Amino acid sequence: SGKSFMDNPEPSSCRGKGAETSEYSKEELAYATMLGDGYITSGKYKRKSGVIAECNCSFVFAQSHRHKDYVDWMAKLFTKYWKITKDKRIVGCGRNNKKYLQYSFRTKTYPFFTHLRKKVFYPYNRKRITQKILSKITPQGIAIWWMDDGCLSSTNQFTLCTDSYTLKELRIIQKWFLDRWNIKWNINKNHRLQCYMKEGIKFIRLIKDFIIPSMKYKIIPTYSNLNCTPHKAELLELFQVEEIVRSSQ
Repeated sequence: SGKSFMDNPEPSSCRGKGAETSEYSKEELAYATMLGDGYITSGKYKRKSGVIAECNCSFVFAQSHRHKDYVDWMAKLFTKYWKITKDKRIVGCGRNNKKYLQYSFRTKTYPFFTHLRKKVFYPYNRKRITQKILSKITPQGIAIWWMDDGCLSSTNQFTLCTDSYTLKELRIIQKWFLDRWNIKWNINKNHRLQCYMKEGIKFIRLIKDFIIPSMKYKIIPTYSNLNCTPHKAELLELFQVEEIVRSSQ
């Protein structure tokens, strides 16, 4: 037919309908997840003869047991486009190799992921971010990025863990948020994007409808800080007091 794997028609985004009913196109789902915790395998394997061979790549997504609901939600989105295999295992992390239970899934190998690895995200064997990649991302894609790598501290500081990217890439992200969404982020000494409640309110409004219930704690401020912020009225427009109290427990 002459069509490539990138030519498949994509469903339109369903903005404003909430995380449970949102539809992600195949492309945005992969792009948004790759900005955060997603990983695409190299496609290389060793044959019995010892020769290194190549096949198409697969996508891998993993989280700790605390975020099992998130992994299940993400797996459901991925099964709309690709066949996956779920897994759970004990893994080690950090300098002390602390053990924890990890939930994950992996897709089968597809030309789509080979293209994303070699041409889009890993052309130099290091995950990168570009203006072209960011142009594919809508608010619901940003929500995935935040659920993967975002954090709201007890002092109402919003932090997006972007320390794997170069300073040049961070400035691209920073400029994109400001130009496209009118949200100003600062770059801290650890190469992470940060902002406080003034900009955070705008950020919450942007992604709130696409955050799944078990990840709401990443956008709801603590109750103890509610009376200390000049943005109390705005926060109470976004969240019920009961939500804030529950998130603080």
